[in-house]
Amino acid sequence: MSKEKYNFQCTQCGDCCRRPGVVEFDAEDFAALLTFLDIDRRSFIEKYYSTEDESSVLLWVEEGRPCPFLVDNRCSVFEVRPKQCRTYPFWAELLDKGAWKEEAHDCPGIGQGPSYTKTEIEEIRDNNKATK
Repeated sequence: MSKEKYNFQCTQCGDCCRRPGVVEFDAEDFAALLTFLDIDRRSFIEKYYSTEDESSVLLWVEEGRPCPFLVDNRCSVFEVRPKQCRTYPFWAELLDKGAWKEEAHDCPGIGQGPSYTKTEIEEIRDNNKATK
């Protein structure tokens, strides 16, 4: 078992919400978001330039435009943000030390705050908990 430690403390800078990419909502996340926003599925997909497949809805965050839910540098849907956001930066692809170090260039919280083992990180991901 790996004894490597990963330090992370969210600085609430919002940088992760400004990076281009895809935010994935599984069915549970998406249902909670629709209820929170009081909007129907079709309206959401039209309004937020999203696509869907059989198991998820994908929200596209374009270069130069933050996530549409980033308002005044805060997540306006924080209470129902998707698992992908709740568990960042503890994604499997970032837990290689080289990838973790590279991600630190874009996330000032990496290298700060409490230490986590890979086992603790896996628990956080598996339980879809927010980071400390």
